[in-house]
Amino acid sequence: MTATESSAPLHWMRPVLVAWMVSRALAATGLLIGAASHPGGVGKAGFVAWDGQWYLRAGLRGFGGPLVPGVESPWAFFPVLPGLLRAADAAHLPAAALMVVVDHALLFVALVGVWRLAERRFGAEVAGRAVWVLALFPMAGVFSMLYPSSIYLAASVWAFEFAERRRWGWCGAVVAVATMVRPNGAVVVAVLTVATFTQRVPGDRWRRVVAVAGPSTVSLAVWMVAAWRRTGDPFVFVWAKGAWEEHTVVGAIHRLFTGPTFDHLAVHGLLGAVAALTLVLAWRRLPRSWQVLAAIALGLPAVTGLVGVGRYANECFPLVIAGGVIVGRLSPAVRVLAAAASASAMVVVSVSIGGYGLVP
Repeated sequence: MTATESSAPLHWMRPVLVAWMVSRALAATGLLIGAASHPGGVGKAGFVAWDGQWYLRAGLRGFGGPLVPGVESPWAFFPVLPGLLRAADAAHLPAAALMVVVDHALLFVALVGVWRLAERRFGAEVAGRAVWVLALFPMAGVFSMLYPSSIYLAASVWAFEFAERRRWGWCGAVVAVATMVRPNGAVVVAVLTVATFTQRVPGDRWRRVVAVAGPSTVSLAVWMVAAWRRTGDPFVFVWAKGAWEEHTVVGAIHRLFTGPTFDHLAVHGLLGAVAALTLVLAWRRLPRSWQVLAAIALGLPAVTGLVGVGRYANECFPLVIAGGVIVGRLSPAVRVLAAAASASAMVVVSVSIGGYGLVP
């Protein structure tokens, strides 16, 4: 135990639990209001809006056959969440409702991991602020939806936590989950592999690397073989994204000067800019591996598609902890105003997402 960690058992429980409960109450309120305003009603919107429908389709009906050029397909998504949905359905359980509950629980697990990582580096005050930054970020409503966001965040946070504790086997297991829940997980395993290899600790570094990267490598290879057998193309999940309309940073800048509208691209661009500024201001205080992970999380969407970058920022724990560091530089009154503004924005964004007015 380091000097920045409290000796009191479960000292994190109350602040994490309060932040989690407040956050989920606000998110649920916004999503339900949005769903009620949608023609499909609460049963077909809200918690299962947008990509949630695709995950549900993949889980209950499978990924389908080969791609049809220009046609959206479940092959753009990775198998962990659909697999869990299929398992729940096979057990005659309400798959979508059950997974939304699981997402809520995994967000709590992720918040605990964020607290532990932040407390070890910066102390309990920063840890508490980081938890609230994550809980009240405008895109945090997605953690209540049928999205893999909670799974990805919890897996990536605890992969780094286990790596810092030198529990390489556990690290490899959870980072494999991150890899198979979303393509972004490949970045997590790559950063952790390099960090593990260069870490100066006793023991065989190659054995550590195999423990960390091996499960992800095997899992991804199995998924590619399965995709190849079903579609004839092991990289089908790469090409499948081409059917979705994407906006790069070049296109966003062009729109800015040719008549911008405040739509989903503008919302994500604004949240991405706030996250980028936070990273710059806290850059020197973050470990190198955290810097790289955060920079890639924000930089990659600039060339692959900016819609979603607000969500990716919320799912990237170094950015959340950086937010906890930066918020500490504000006066108490400004902190309260910032928290209130962010919470209000989360409700508004959740209403828009639940009513199919904003792509999360």
